[in-house]
Amino acid sequence: MVTREQVLNSLKHIADPEFHKSVTELKLVRDIMIKEDKVSLSLILSVDDEITRAQLKQEMEEALQSIGVNDTHIRFRAMSEMERKQVKGEQ
Repeated sequence: MVTREQVLNSLKHIADPEFHKSVTELKLVRDIMIKEDKVSLSLILSVDDEITRAQLKQEMEEALQSIGVNDTHIRFRAMSEMERKQVKGEQ
């Protein structure tokens, strides 16, 4: 069974399209749940459109498959204004 740390480590090379930093570094990966070889998680999107969702979903599924996760469920949510300010360091 994979660990939370392995999941986050496998996703660290995936960059947010607006901030051009790792989604894990920006703490945009949330609600990680692991059960055997199944992983469920949420991703906060700074850019919320279908093309971005599809691209990030594919990248994340490939990254998770590389560590042995065969079943993924990824929920997407648009970034709130408060979250955007936190990511920008404005708080």
